[in-house]
Amino acid sequence: MNVTSPSIPNFVLFGFPGIQGWMSIPFSVIYIVTLLGNFTIVIIITGDESLHEPMYLFICMLAIADVISSTSILPRMLAMLWFDITIISMEGCCLQLFFMHTATFVASSFLLAMSCDRYFAISNPLRYSTIFSSSTVRKISLLCIARGLIFVIPLPVFVSTLSYCRSNILVTSYCDYISLIQISCTESIFYAIYGLTIAFIIIADAVFIIFTYVMILVTVLKLASRKDHDKALSTCSSHLIVVLLTYTTAIFAVIMNSFAEYIPSSLLATLSCLYIVLPGMLNPIIYGMKTKEVRLHALK
Repeated sequence: MNVTSPSIPNFVLFGFPGIQGWMSIPFSVIYIVTLLGNFTIVIIITGDESLHEPMYLFICMLAIADVISSTSILPRMLAMLWFDITIISMEGCCLQLFFMHTATFVASSFLLAMSCDRYFAISNPLRYSTIFSSSTVRKISLLCIARGLIFVIPLPVFVSTLSYCRSNILVTSYCDYISLIQISCTESIFYAIYGLTIAFIIIADAVFIIFTYVMILVTVLKLASRKDHDKALSTCSSHLIVVLLTYTTAIFAVIMNSFAEYIPSSLLATLSCLYIVLPGMLNPIIYGMKTKEVRLHALK
């Protein structure tokens, strides 16, 4: 469905023609597990005062961000798969774009905050409670949210001002900035630079987090006892697994989009969605399995 008008009110999402019934099953399971897992994490942490520590509060915030990220995509996607509703309005597209990218950005910010929390907890345990006080945790949480809003609010504004004279058909099953830029006929390097800036910030977060965990590893190796080694590594292992999962899938998505013309449409749409929703489903499972306190409270 190609159009020649300078702007279009609606977009057509990729609806997995021929296999949409089958595709609804795994994505339904992913969404159900995501909601159950993350809400369980939130209920456990908010309901037990012994878990009102910075590490667990950041995990709780990350769980909320994961729910928002998945909810911004999957309900609309499931409606498309079940009822063949492939049309999405400009307003709906901008809302989806805003909530998805904000939640993703906020989640990255909380992963960054968690890495700093673990570094100070291990490298400077005597001053840890002073550095990461309740007031500090609240300020960091607000800063993470504000950081996401500041950088993402311009995205739907930019998208709504673009002209779409090439096509209104998206190669993905949801609205994302890269796909919309690709079908736009507005020639402006500013939009591309802004998208690259967002990507660079996320990559910078990943680099800083990896550097922080390297410093944590160096500190752990200096600890005298094997018991201290094991305790420190056990505390950080769940965070590190979540970090690797989140940023590995994001990097894979960027590489995949670079070779989009060589990838079948159904595979491209599936992988484009999975890199957003898969971490949200697996994160609570990882924390439940690898974090002793969360696991014990979940069993209760």
